[in-house]
Amino acid sequence: MKLSRIQNIRKASGFEVTDRVKIVILYNDRIASAIDSNIDYIKAETLANAIDLKKNLEKGTEVDFDKIKTKIFITKE
Repeated sequence: MKLSRIQNIRKASGFEVTDRVKIVILYNDRIASAIDSNIDYIKAETLANAIDLKKNLEKGTEVDFDKIKTKIFITKE
């Protein structure tokens, strides 16, 4: 998972560099595995209080991770 995509969404959403956020990602088995293996690192690097995976996600920014299409939605905590 490329954290730069999450950082770009944070910036485009107008969040301050120090804002704590909640990240919601459209579920995919490979993405879930990558997040589970690196959750503490991802949360620390993105200042996320929580990372949730949802089977359905209407809002969000569409992104590609290694040929996997997904959506990411970030809210300020």
